[in-house]
Amino acid sequence: MRIPRPVDHPRFGKAEPCDCVMTERTDVRQSRLEKLSNLGALTRFTFDALIPAGRVAKASGSGGRLTPRAYMRRSRAAGSC
Repeated sequence: MRIPRPVDHPRFGKAEPCDCVMTERTDVRQSRLEKLSNLGALTRFTFDALIPAGRVAKASGSGGRLTPRAYMRRSRAAGSC
């Protein structure tokens, strides 16, 4: 939505959300965005609950961790992209 403003106004010509979007409740907005994003199955994850180092794959001699390069080699060998 564009709001008529003077040419010298910093927001002149910029798109701005309408009043109905600005007053939309947070829970309604979150639900609407989850449906649009198709990420509903991932809503149970939060940054607080995730492991900072990521998932660890087993590899002999590396303490159970794969380097990114070794992981990619293993993934390609298994037939996944």
